[in-house]
Amino acid sequence: MSKQHYRTYIYIIAILSALPFFPPVLYAQIDFSMPSEKTDGSITINPRDPQPGQRVTAEFTSFSFDRFRAYYTWIINGKQVKTGTGANTVEFEMGSLGTITNIQVTIKSLEGNTTQVQHTLAAHDIDMAWSAETYTPPGYRGKALPTVGSLLNISAIPHVFIENSRANPATLYYQWSVNDKPQKSGSGIDKQTLSVSLASVYSNSLRVALTVSNPTGTISYQKHIEIPMHKSRIQFYELDPLRGPMYQNAFQNAANISSGTETVFLAEPYYYSLFSLARTIPVWSINSNVIDPGNKPFQLAYRSQQGQQTTQSVSLKIQTPQSPLETTQQSFHVYVK
Repeated sequence: MSKQHYRTYIYIIAILSALPFFPPVLYAQIDFSMPSEKTDGSITINPRDPQPGQRVTAEFTSFSFDRFRAYYTWIINGKQVKTGTGANTVEFEMGSLGTITNIQVTIKSLEGNTTQVQHTLAAHDIDMAWSAETYTPPGYRGKALPTVGSLLNISAIPHVFIENSRANPATLYYQWSVNDKPQKSGSGIDKQTLSVSLASVYSNSLRVALTVSNPTGTISYQKHIEIPMHKSRIQFYELDPLRGPMYQNAFQNAANISSGTETVFLAEPYYYSLFSLARTIPVWSINSNVIDPGNKPFQLAYRSQQGQQTTQSVSLKIQTPQSPLETTQQSFHVYVK
């Protein structure tokens, strides 16, 4: 080492030696923390997409502090509705269709940190209706019900609001699903109607869900309906030559007729697929013997001899060759006196 370098080294050592000594533990004792106004947490809504007038629960969640020992102040639409330690939930009622609900919660943790979170809810709704393309007799006052092999149509009328104005349904995006299976071909802009083929349905009901959103995805609302599945059935009536079908007197398990008369039995295949009905093969039988009904496959002319007294079993089986699941069979007894 040169003499010049040696003198510089000695000079640096002398300066460092003159500095005061601070034990490291003093630095560890210094606390630089202070209350913060940074937002930390979120508000979850249950149910997620509430309907107008529905009771709703809002819950504050956070994993950065003990939210059950913090102090809460809840404000709904500018009005303080709840305060207290551990009060991380609040209940309220949604307003009428199209109204806005503003939720604000201020949280003060045990450490003195303050957090404020806001959430806005709009009272949207979707009207959903369905119709099944199944058979019902003329004048039937009930609703055609969905069965295996039939076609089910679901339509939606959304009431979605953007900036306090109802959105044009034709401009919205419709995302359909049936039993949690997305219906990609039936989804899209202005797809307010969904047609579902029930060729192979093994569940007792259908869960049809619809999510409606604006093109940018900033507004989204979901709703679902449960549609029960049914079985097609055959109901027998007498076809009076003058008054027509005697729909007010259906044969439940038996029909009483007088000997020496002719009675025309009419079979009505309730809730059978309209598409399949034209391709069905009705098979009538009396005491297990197949009977040809003629050119009217859903009518059977039953003739009895004068003085005859007997009991016979009349049966009808309706089946679609292309769809084995679409098979319906029903029978009743005929008492001739």
